[in-house]
Amino acid sequence: MTDIDSLSILGATIHLRAIPDNIDSLVSLATPNDIALIDKIKSTSRKTEILVTRQLIRDKFPQSPELEHDDNGAPFLRNFTGHISISHCDRFVAVASHPSAKIGIDIEPWRDTLLRVKEKFLSPKEIMRYISNEQLLFAWTAKEAVYKAADCPGIDFANGITLPLDSNINVATVNYSGREYIFRLHSQPYSDAIITVAVPLTL
Repeated sequence: MTDIDSLSILGATIHLRAIPDNIDSLVSLATPNDIALIDKIKSTSRKTEILVTRQLIRDKFPQSPELEHDDNGAPFLRNFTGHISISHCDRFVAVASHPSAKIGIDIEPWRDTLLRVKEKFLSPKEIMRYISNEQLLFAWTAKEAVYKAADCPGIDFANGITLPLDSNINVATVNYSGREYIFRLHSQPYSDAIITVAVPLTL
């Protein structure tokens, strides 16, 4: 099994594990619950992501080994007093945990698709600000991370989540049901992807 890499970001701990090309090594370590879950799934890549995620959690959260989801689909670990967030791309699974704050994480490599769909997740002002591929990838991962941290189902990515227009500012805002929420952002490269983390800003 591939080693786990761990980072500390915004008071959170991030555990990352590479997704192997072959699922066989993962199946040999899978629990009966894991097998029952992936048996319902046709995609081999999706099966691999699930097994890597669950095995990473068992390695790093042995007191709360079973991954569950709330009514909004957000992940949680029973008997774990903190909060977790999960992201995956074609090469990595990332699990973030924070002892007290609702956290969001996203890990993504560059995809040309972002150029074609930017109007769906950026406001007109943000489209003028986030122009390069690197900036656009940050914008996408930031909105994904904030969406997870805000836990506001159905929020409009383009207009409900606002990214900073000043490069010296590292907060995003969420407008939901007449209220405004503020989140700290941190983004950094990881291999050929970037990781972005969002946590609520305490005022």
